[in-house]
Amino acid sequence: MNVLRAVIYVRLSRTTESSTSLARQEASCRAYAERQGWTVLRVFQDSNVSGGESPGERPALRELCENLLHYDVLLTWRADRIARSLIHFSSVVEACDTAGVRLVAVEDGWDMSTPHGRFAANVMASFAQFERELGRERTVSSQNHLRKTGRWTGGRVPYGLRSTPNPEGRGKILIRDDRAEPIVRELAERIIAGEAPTRIAADLQARGVPAPRVHNSTRPDPVPSAWTHKSIKIVMTSQTLLGHKIEHRTGKVICHNAVPVKFWPPW
Repeated sequence: MNVLRAVIYVRLSRTTESSTSLARQEASCRAYAERQGWTVLRVFQDSNVSGGESPGERPALRELCENLLHYDVLLTWRADRIARSLIHFSSVVEACDTAGVRLVAVEDGWDMSTPHGRFAANVMASFAQFERELGRERTVSSQNHLRKTGRWTGGRVPYGLRSTPNPEGRGKILIRDDRAEPIVRELAERIIAGEAPTRIAADLQARGVPAPRVHNSTRPDPVPSAWTHKSIKIVMTSQTLLGHKIEHRTGKVICHNAVPVKFWPPW
């Protein structure tokens, strides 16, 4: 009897999840393969990759799917390691079917070479997608609550403001940025005086004044950026200069009864 060629796929969203560590997933799959008498030829590993990503966007899983013809069995720890979306899971199942590869989830206890296994796998994948969508709904609800209570929900902070811990509780709020305030006032004065924005941008760049994208970056080593006519226009036409808060994902002004809500004194 020919010994089946097995391949293992492991995935982890966060390396801090010790209960489902990559090493534990691999060990469980290897032990199962040994009990079945299968030879493990290779382990494909995606670390710090969400189960919501499509197979084509995960380097290891993409490479695995492109080389399925070299294997007989695909072992994974649980169905949600393959995908947390029913559509994405189905695409991997289809790839396995086309290549004639058995898909086995060790911890879930199913083998898709059997009708019972296929049914169980589809049920598990459906629950994985349901759980992911619930998590997304909770995140959106939390952000809406923060927004309604005047707290910052994240994203790039408008130039002239900065985020700081909320003194009245959890979360963060936005306050005036003392470092950017003189630059904003300088921009206003020079534009009112009739100076061309391109000339102002060149002067700020020559003086080494950090451009908005660099100034507000949360990264320790931000991507270089320069002052331009466009960046000056964005700063000077921002509703935040009027004391209004904008929704960072849409750019829309936050209103109450169709009237913009003022969060800070106008500049």
